[in-house]
Amino acid sequence: IGYKKKNNGRQQGQFMKINIYSVQDIKAATFGSPIFLLNDNLAIRALEDVCRNPESLIGGHPEDFNLYKLGEFDSSTGRLETTEQPEFIISAANLKLAPLGEETPSNDDN
Repeated sequence: IGYKKKNNGRQQGQFMKINIYSVQDIKAATFGSPIFLLNDNLAIRALEDVCRNPESLIGGHPEDFNLYKLGEFDSSTGRLETTEQPEFIISAANLKLAPLGEETPSNDDN
């Protein structure tokens, strides 16, 4: 994924564990294709982006979808490490979102 240069100009790999996430469709009783992100906050933001679009299936029916963490991908070994059970992160229905094109109210007086 990322590389940083050593002092002599050669590249040294940066290895990390990347989380694996999936969105569960409750009514279909299935999980969607996994996505790989660095942390829960980025996964929640990705779900928020989809939910803001009322034309998307998730945006149109947020009460039917939940975000789960499924495990980790270790980029140094290429191994996937799954959790015993999917770990619930958040329900799409619990996200507080302004629709696309509308600004979220600000607490600033300026």
